[in-house]
Amino acid sequence: MSGSWKVAYSDFVTALMAFFLLMWILAKVPEEKQAAIAGYFASGGQMGTSGNRVGSENLPPPEDSGEPLSRSAENSIEVARFLNTLMREKDLQDKVRVTATEAGVMLRAQSGSMFEENEIELNPEGMIILEVAAQAIKQFKLNLVVRGHADMHEGFSKQDAELEADAAPLSLNQTEAPSPEHSLNGPDDPGVQADEAGQQPRYSKWDISALRAAKATEYLCDIAGVQPGIVVSIFYGDSRPIVPDTNGQPAPENRRVEFFFHRPEFAVNTDGY
Repeated sequence: MSGSWKVAYSDFVTALMAFFLLMWILAKVPEEKQAAIAGYFASGGQMGTSGNRVGSENLPPPEDSGEPLSRSAENSIEVARFLNTLMREKDLQDKVRVTATEAGVMLRAQSGSMFEENEIELNPEGMIILEVAAQAIKQFKLNLVVRGHADMHEGFSKQDAELEADAAPLSLNQTEAPSPEHSLNGPDDPGVQADEAGQQPRYSKWDISALRAAKATEYLCDIAGVQPGIVVSIFYGDSRPIVPDTNGQPAPENRRVEFFFHRPEFAVNTDGY
């Protein structure tokens, strides 16, 4: 009797095991991740810079997709198109990147479009971007997470501060200075280092990213009329770069502010924070 049936049977068992393994993995994947994966294949394999997010311009319209998109995904696409339209009207389409998932919409303000290097004050383009963000929040009744980031070459490190402290003479009445990483009260705060002339404050990367997020939030709430209770601001220093530091040169792309728009009923997950 021929033993060829054993080969066919083993192939069948292997395929069956692979099928059940795939079903088990899909059952463990959150719904928003499944929507992002479905959007990736529906758009012909076009992915955004963040991996699992597909640019709204690459997503098919709901009526053309093989399966109807969820209401959350449709809302995200609508918000993303609204933001892209206003940015084009303001001639800022090259300054921002808008991506959409079922969880919400991410608007990333590119390098220098809101803050200059080592600066924490908004520039005119940054104010326009925030006005557009405020319009989207009000029109679609959204909540917002503001995320501040710094370039790894901005500010100064704790090691720099310690070296300066070791080099500086101590007076008899001087005590240990507070950590500069957590001093956010401005140039009069003893934790913020000044330059040699004693004029300009020197902030750490954490200070810079925190103050940028705070400045954007302050403008949205105090000037653009957004309700404070629906805006959360967080900061990362240089801990989440989008461009790796490979040659020791500054990467301006990492000097950015991100805005994650989401509906109040949609719990903020890792896409937001």
